[in-house]
Amino acid sequence: MSTKKTLGERIKQTEKHLLQLKAQEKLKVQKEKSRAAAALKRQQFDEAWKLTREKDAHRKIQLGGVVIAAGADHMDPAELCGVLLVALRNLTPDKLPALKEMGLQHFAARKSARDSG
Repeated sequence: MSTKKTLGERIKQTEKHLLQLKAQEKLKVQKEKSRAAAALKRQQFDEAWKLTREKDAHRKIQLGGVVIAAGADHMDPAELCGVLLVALRNLTPDKLPALKEMGLQHFAARKSARDSG
């Protein structure tokens, strides 16, 4: 018995192998696209998280500056928190504009003193 394959059988086998290779290549491309998309998503998340941290740090620095500007930087943090809690409990929305104006005037006076000194 001859085990030699005919030309037609060899062509079919080669075509089958070619289809398998193409399928493997397609899977490889899909995996690469998936990895690239995941990497991009991670990068975007990292950038958003960095921006959030920067904004939070800036906000904390501003609040620290307000504490210093108000002259409350000598207070213990727990005391300062207590003062703020009492103020918030007694605060009504109608008092906010006057308190804001008082704060703005205080900041302006500090700036004027710094500029003239």
